[in-house]
Amino acid sequence: MYKHLIFDLDGTIVDTLPGITEAVNLTLKHFRKSWRWKNKDVYNFVGYGTPYLINCAFKGLPLDLDTVLDYYLPTQAITHQSNDVKIFHGLLKTLNKLKERGYTLYIATNKPVEVGPSVITRLYGENYFKDAVYQTRTMPKKPDPYVINEIIRRNQLDRNECLYIGDSEVDLKAAKNAKIASALVKYGYGQYGRFNEDDAIFKIKHPKELLKHLK
Repeated sequence: MYKHLIFDLDGTIVDTLPGITEAVNLTLKHFRKSWRWKNKDVYNFVGYGTPYLINCAFKGLPLDLDTVLDYYLPTQAITHQSNDVKIFHGLLKTLNKLKERGYTLYIATNKPVEVGPSVITRLYGENYFKDAVYQTRTMPKKPDPYVINEIIRRNQLDRNECLYIGDSEVDLKAAKNAKIASALVKYGYGQYGRFNEDDAIFKIKHPKELLKHLK
Protein backbone atom coordinates (compact mmCIF):
# COMPACT_ATOMS: atom_id res chain seq x y z
CA MET A 1 0.00 0.00 0.00
CA TYR A 2 1.26 3.47 -0.86
CA LYS A 3 1.84 5.89 2.01
CA HIS A 4 4.08 8.50 0.43
CA LEU A 5 3.07 10.56 -2.60
CA ILE A 6 5.93 12.32 -4.38
CA PHE A 7 4.85 14.95 -6.91
CA ASP A 8 6.37 16.62 -9.91
CA LEU A 9 5.76 20.40 -9.92
CA ASP A 10 5.25 21.98 -13.37
CA GLY A 11 2.08 20.65 -14.95
CA THR A 12 1.27 18.44 -11.97
CA ILE A 13 0.67 20.54 -8.86
CA VAL A 14 1.03 24.04 -10.36
CA ASP A 15 -0.02 25.48 -13.71
CA THR A 16 3.21 27.37 -14.36
CA LEU A 17 3.15 27.55 -18.15
CA PRO A 18 2.10 31.25 -18.38
CA GLY A 19 4.92 32.26 -16.04
CA ILE A 20 7.48 30.16 -17.89
CA THR A 21 6.45 31.61 -21.24
CA GLU A 22 6.64 35.18 -19.97
CA ALA A 23 10.09 34.59 -18.45
CA VAL A 24 11.34 32.97 -21.67
CA ASN A 25 10.19 35.90 -23.78
CA LEU A 26 11.63 38.50 -21.41
CA THR A 27 14.93 36.62 -21.55
CA LEU A 28 14.90 36.52 -25.34
CA LYS A 29 14.22 40.26 -25.39
CA HIS A 30 17.05 40.92 -22.94
CA PHE A 31 19.49 39.02 -25.14
CA ARG A 32 18.20 40.85 -28.22
CA LYS A 33 16.58 37.92 -29.97
CA SER A 34 13.84 38.91 -32.38
CA TRP A 35 11.41 36.01 -31.90
CA ARG A 36 8.90 35.29 -29.15
CA TRP A 37 7.04 32.12 -28.14
CA LYS A 38 3.43 31.42 -27.21
CA ASN A 39 2.24 29.11 -24.43
CA LYS A 40 1.53 26.37 -26.96
CA ASP A 41 5.16 26.52 -28.12
CA VAL A 42 6.75 26.55 -24.67
CA TYR A 43 4.47 23.63 -23.74
CA ASN A 44 6.76 21.51 -25.90
CA PHE A 45 9.94 22.74 -24.17
CA VAL A 46 9.17 21.85 -20.54
CA GLY A 47 9.87 18.67 -18.64
CA TYR A 48 13.55 17.98 -19.18
CA GLY A 49 14.93 20.78 -17.02
CA THR A 50 15.81 24.43 -17.50
CA PRO A 51 18.93 23.97 -19.68
CA TYR A 52 16.83 22.02 -22.19
CA LEU A 53 14.10 24.66 -22.05
CA ILE A 54 16.58 27.47 -22.69
CA ASN A 55 18.21 25.59 -25.55
CA CYS A 56 14.81 25.12 -27.22
CA ALA A 57 13.81 28.75 -26.61
CA PHE A 58 17.05 29.96 -28.22
CA LYS A 59 16.51 27.59 -31.16
CA GLY A 60 19.66 25.64 -30.38
CA LEU A 61 21.91 28.64 -31.08
CA PRO A 62 25.25 28.81 -29.27
CA LEU A 63 24.98 30.56 -25.92
CA ASP A 64 26.67 30.95 -22.55
CA LEU A 65 24.17 28.97 -20.50
CA ASP A 66 25.27 30.32 -17.12
CA THR A 67 24.95 33.91 -18.34
CA VAL A 68 21.46 33.25 -19.67
CA LEU A 69 20.44 31.47 -16.47
CA ASP A 70 21.71 34.38 -14.39
CA TYR A 71 19.03 36.49 -16.07
CA TYR A 72 16.34 33.87 -16.66
CA LEU A 73 16.05 32.36 -13.16
CA PRO A 74 15.37 35.59 -11.22
CA THR A 75 13.06 36.66 -14.04
CA GLN A 76 11.09 33.43 -13.74
CA ALA A 77 10.90 33.88 -9.97
CA ILE A 78 9.15 37.20 -10.63
CA THR A 79 6.80 35.96 -13.37
CA HIS A 80 5.74 33.06 -11.15
CA GLN A 81 4.24 35.54 -8.69
CA SER A 82 1.56 36.33 -11.29
CA ASN A 83 -2.02 35.25 -10.66
CA ASP A 84 -1.80 33.38 -13.97
CA VAL A 85 0.46 30.87 -12.20
CA LYS A 86 -1.95 28.88 -10.05
CA ILE A 87 -2.95 25.53 -8.59
CA PHE A 88 -4.88 23.35 -11.03
CA HIS A 89 -8.63 23.51 -10.44
CA GLY A 90 -9.78 20.99 -7.85
CA LEU A 91 -6.28 19.92 -6.86
CA LEU A 92 -5.96 21.60 -3.48
CA LYS A 93 -9.21 20.05 -2.26
CA THR A 94 -7.97 16.66 -3.47
CA LEU A 95 -4.60 17.00 -1.76
CA ASN A 96 -6.26 18.07 1.49
CA LYS A 97 -8.38 14.92 1.42
CA LEU A 98 -5.34 12.76 0.71
CA LYS A 99 -3.59 14.27 3.71
CA GLU A 100 -6.68 13.54 5.80
CA ARG A 101 -6.40 9.92 4.66
CA GLY A 102 -2.89 9.78 6.08
CA TYR A 103 -0.74 10.20 2.97
CA THR A 104 2.45 12.21 3.27
CA LEU A 105 3.15 14.57 0.37
CA TYR A 106 6.51 15.44 -1.16
CA ILE A 107 7.91 17.26 -4.21
CA ALA A 108 10.74 16.04 -6.45
CA THR A 109 11.14 18.28 -9.47
CA ASN A 110 13.34 19.69 -12.21
CA LYS A 111 12.10 23.14 -11.14
CA PRO A 112 15.07 25.33 -10.19
CA VAL A 113 15.63 25.99 -6.50
CA GLU A 114 15.67 29.72 -7.33
CA VAL A 115 12.00 29.53 -8.35
CA GLY A 116 10.23 26.47 -6.93
CA PRO A 117 10.16 27.18 -3.18
CA SER A 118 8.70 30.68 -3.54
CA VAL A 119 5.85 29.64 -5.84
CA ILE A 120 4.98 26.66 -3.65
CA THR A 121 4.97 28.85 -0.53
CA ARG A 122 2.77 31.44 -2.25
CA LEU A 123 0.21 28.90 -3.43
CA TYR A 124 0.32 26.24 -0.71
CA GLY A 125 1.77 28.04 2.29
CA GLU A 126 4.69 26.98 4.48
CA ASN A 127 5.27 23.27 5.15
CA TYR A 128 2.27 21.99 3.19
CA PHE A 129 4.56 19.34 1.66
CA LYS A 130 6.69 17.38 4.11
CA ASP A 131 9.84 17.79 2.01
CA ALA A 132 10.84 19.02 -1.44
CA VAL A 133 13.89 18.63 -3.65
CA TYR A 134 14.39 21.27 -6.34
CA GLN A 135 17.06 21.46 -9.00
CA THR A 136 20.42 23.18 -8.72
CA ARG A 137 22.52 23.85 -11.80
CA THR A 138 24.75 20.87 -11.08
CA MET A 139 22.14 18.24 -10.17
CA PRO A 140 21.23 15.48 -12.63
CA LYS A 141 17.91 16.26 -14.29
CA LYS A 142 15.00 13.86 -14.60
CA PRO A 143 14.69 11.23 -16.02
CA ASP A 144 17.72 10.67 -13.80
CA PRO A 145 16.22 9.53 -10.46
CA TYR A 146 18.39 11.82 -8.33
CA VAL A 147 15.65 14.14 -7.00
CA ILE A 148 13.34 11.23 -6.19
CA ASN A 149 16.14 9.30 -4.53
CA GLU A 150 16.97 12.35 -2.40
CA ILE A 151 13.41 12.48 -1.08
CA ILE A 152 13.56 8.78 -0.28
CA ARG A 153 16.99 9.04 1.35
CA ARG A 154 16.30 12.17 3.40
CA ASN A 155 13.03 10.84 4.75
CA GLN A 156 14.08 7.17 5.04
CA LEU A 157 11.14 6.00 2.96
CA ASP A 158 10.35 2.46 1.86
CA ARG A 159 10.34 2.46 -1.96
CA ASN A 160 7.45 0.00 -1.98
CA GLU A 161 5.34 2.60 -0.17
CA CYS A 162 6.19 5.44 -2.57
CA LEU A 163 4.24 6.63 -5.60
CA TYR A 164 5.59 9.27 -7.96
CA ILE A 165 2.94 11.42 -9.65
CA GLY A 166 3.78 13.46 -12.72
CA ASP A 167 2.53 14.63 -16.09
CA SER A 168 5.15 13.49 -18.57
CA GLU A 169 7.26 10.73 -20.05
CA VAL A 170 10.21 12.15 -18.11
CA ASP A 171 8.37 11.55 -14.85
CA LEU A 172 7.49 7.94 -15.68
CA LYS A 173 11.10 7.25 -16.62
CA ALA A 174 12.46 8.95 -13.49
CA ALA A 175 10.19 6.86 -11.27
CA LYS A 176 11.17 3.68 -13.09
CA ASN A 177 14.85 4.58 -12.68
CA ALA A 178 14.22 5.16 -8.96
CA LYS A 179 12.51 1.77 -8.77
CA ILE A 180 9.19 3.11 -7.52
CA ALA A 181 5.67 3.08 -8.96
CA SER A 182 4.30 6.03 -10.91
CA ALA A 183 0.98 7.57 -11.89
CA LEU A 184 0.34 9.90 -14.83
CA VAL A 185 -1.81 13.02 -14.72
CA LYS A 186 -3.12 14.00 -18.14
CA TYR A 187 -4.20 17.55 -17.39
CA GLY A 188 -0.60 18.84 -17.49
CA TYR A 189 2.12 19.39 -20.08
CA GLY A 190 3.00 15.87 -21.22
CA GLN A 191 3.14 15.00 -24.88
CA TYR A 192 0.23 12.64 -24.45
CA GLY A 193 -0.19 10.06 -27.17
CA ARG A 194 3.46 10.40 -28.18
CA PHE A 195 5.03 8.15 -25.56
CA ASN A 196 4.42 4.82 -23.87
CA GLU A 197 2.19 5.39 -20.84
CA ASP A 198 2.14 1.74 -19.74
CA ASP A 199 4.54 2.24 -16.83
CA ALA A 200 1.92 4.31 -15.01
CA ILE A 201 -0.16 2.23 -12.58
CA PHE A 202 -3.06 4.57 -13.32
CA LYS A 203 -3.84 7.69 -15.37
CA ILE A 204 -6.17 10.55 -14.50
CA LYS A 205 -7.67 13.44 -16.43
CA HIS A 206 -8.76 15.50 -13.41
CA PRO A 207 -7.18 15.91 -9.95
CA LYS A 208 -10.25 14.60 -8.12
CA GLU A 209 -9.73 11.22 -9.82
CA LEU A 210 -6.74 10.67 -7.53
CA LEU A 211 -9.19 10.00 -4.72
CA LYS A 212 -10.63 6.99 -6.55
CA HIS A 213 -7.24 5.37 -6.90
CA LEU A 214 -5.83 6.29 -3.49
CA LYS A 215 -8.29 5.06 -0.89
